[in-house]
Amino acid sequence: MRISSLTLTALAVLGLTTGVAQAYTVTHSTLGVLFSDDMEGAFSAEIGSWGTTDDGLSLLALTSMNIGATAGGPSGAAAGDDYLQLSRDLTKARWQEAIFTQAVNSGTLDIEFRYWIDNAWPTIVALDNSVGSVPNLGDNLASVTWAGSTGPGGGSTTEWYDYDNAFYNGAAINRGQWNLFQMHVDLDADNYQISVNGVPGDVVDTFPTTVSRVGMEFQDTSKTFFLDSVLEPPPKPNRTWAINASGDWNGDANWLGGPAPNANDVGAIFGSAITSPETVFTNSAVTVESIQFGVLDDSEATQSYAIAGQGSINLDSNASTPSIDVIDGTHQFQAVVNLLGPTNVSVAASSSLALNNTLNLNGNTLTKTGAGTLSINSQLSGAVGSVAATAGVVNGSGTIGGDLTNSGATVAPGNSPGKLTVAGDYLQTDGSLEIEINGTSADDVSGNRQFDLLSVGGSLTLSGGSLDIVMGFTPTLGDTFDILDFASINLAGATLNLGLPGANMLWDSSQLAFDGSLTVITGLLGDFDADNDVDGDDFLVWQRGFGTTYTATDLADWQGNYGSVGAVTAAATDSAAAVPEPTSASLLIVSLSALILVSRHWK
Repeated sequence: MRISSLTLTALAVLGLTTGVAQAYTVTHSTLGVLFSDDMEGAFSAEIGSWGTTDDGLSLLALTSMNIGATAGGPSGAAAGDDYLQLSRDLTKARWQEAIFTQAVNSGTLDIEFRYWIDNAWPTIVALDNSVGSVPNLGDNLASVTWAGSTGPGGGSTTEWYDYDNAFYNGAAINRGQWNLFQMHVDLDADNYQISVNGVPGDVVDTFPTTVSRVGMEFQDTSKTFFLDSVLEPPPKPNRTWAINASGDWNGDANWLGGPAPNANDVGAIFGSAITSPETVFTNSAVTVESIQFGVLDDSEATQSYAIAGQGSINLDSNASTPSIDVIDGTHQFQAVVNLLGPTNVSVAASSSLALNNTLNLNGNTLTKTGAGTLSINSQLSGAVGSVAATAGVVNGSGTIGGDLTNSGATVAPGNSPGKLTVAGDYLQTDGSLEIEINGTSADDVSGNRQFDLLSVGGSLTLSGGSLDIVMGFTPTLGDTFDILDFASINLAGATLNLGLPGANMLWDSSQLAFDGSLTVITGLLGDFDADNDVDGDDFLVWQRGFGTTYTATDLADWQGNYGSVGAVTAAATDSAAAVPEPTSASLLIVSLSALILVSRHWK
């Protein structure tokens, strides 16, 4: 079946157009590089091996690469100095194969190389599991051939043909020039797509099979084509945790894809090998470019990894931005983590990552993305740096040894509830600051704090977004909650979604911009929109909520107090702009005069 290239997913397009390496490479989605040759010097693969078969002509002598111009071929290499000429004649066999380090039947493969061709006889890629044998072109996952329905040598001169699946695949041949060939194979979805020079062909449906090699074949003598590497430095393969158990990070046998990861161009993947929570420990410093928790698959299973030990994890990269990517599950760092460059931390929805030991910012910025939760329960120290929260939730009871900026996340101090400390400044341009109040205790020593506190050593600025109060208990009149500490404050752009502390109660927010506190005061019966008076707007709120939120008794309270104005302190009354809501929650906007850069002393 032939499918329009417009149906290709964004992930498949990415696999076809990015991540090129300076080698002929075959890369697996979880196992890393299965075959690689830099196509320079001796004809000998760095990962995997080259092979050939003898079908009655002669064995291929695996010799050195071509250098310079070739008669009837390219004027020189596509990359570097050397390239490979493949021919079928009396000195070379018809079939040559790039043999993987292991066979695979699931996940994805990305195949990348450059080719130069000017004749109508080769099969440039055949994928199967028959190492050492000449392939049957009609019984492979794919046989990409300059051919047609009449056989090799026929058909289109402009479009590659899939001999096994019996149709053209929409990818251009581009004869007589060096071309970048990329092939993305999905062994789970049973399809593939070819891209030539970044232009994708069609998605081709195939059938389930095991693959252990990429083969190249000629159907006639005196025909030839040329292979070379692509353009970028070769990435080292990522390593994937391989055992269903806890273990030592530095144990090579615990990883797939190579030895234990410990370099600034290698990533560590903690995926689906485990079936219960496990701990990976290191008692020495290790360095990685990236860490991934969880895998993208169709199962509902999630994992839980703890990275622990007396050593440390250094996040560094020689070519890109270091990263931590939580795809699913609940994970934590119990070991020290050092940022050696600006680092991105992405946590997917319904997933979480906790920093439960020191994270040294070292003057760098940690950028939090994704809809999941990042918990800061540690001392974030080292040279002054910053945390930039752009999405999801940032919570915890630790200390950020620098600035915290919020441009679209929910910052929620504590772990339901608790105190989050920011040694530098807190700046919010969007998103929300969520304060949970579940009781009156402010005891941080015994861990019995019952309401949230954001403690900021420098300036606390809410130029956008909201301050949201989430009530988990009913206070009594006169209860005061210190929810913000700061050296200076500016709430001029903030929307204060304070809600109601309880029935017939209001918040006195007049001291919020002075000492960071809210106090419970008496509310007016019938003041359903909590704007400190009883008027027609309250009747509309009652009407919308009658039968669910309000009763006939509430209407009688409204009637009895219609026209009344509360006796809240002038600072709070004059600065509050009432916004009617269809529920019992109030929304208060504190006046600019009370909120612009008011300095105060620490309590």
